[in-house]
Amino acid sequence: MNAAMAEIIAAIDREIAAPEAASLPDAEVARLTNAIVRLHAAKVERREARAPLLDLEGLTTSAVLDAACEMIRQVNVNMFDVAMWFAHSELPGGPP
Repeated sequence: MNAAMAEIIAAIDREIAAPEAASLPDAEVARLTNAIVRLHAAKVERREARAPLLDLEGLTTSAVLDAACEMIRQVNVNMFDVAMWFAHSELPGGPP
């Protein structure tokens, strides 16, 4: 891992551990999430294949589903569309 990424992760871990973590501005968390999603999308597009998004260490299923559901709500996609995209992505020639 490069030094910049290691520092970003360390800073996030410090924020999570701080008692005032819940008071972080939503806009700052959203900007960070946007950056991570854009980074993952760029990686997938350049590889033309899916790339692992998560290292599951330290993540709960609830945390992952909460974030995934919020992203789905934010982009205003219904579960039928998600199911279609998910099924299509498993097919040869489908989205990476």
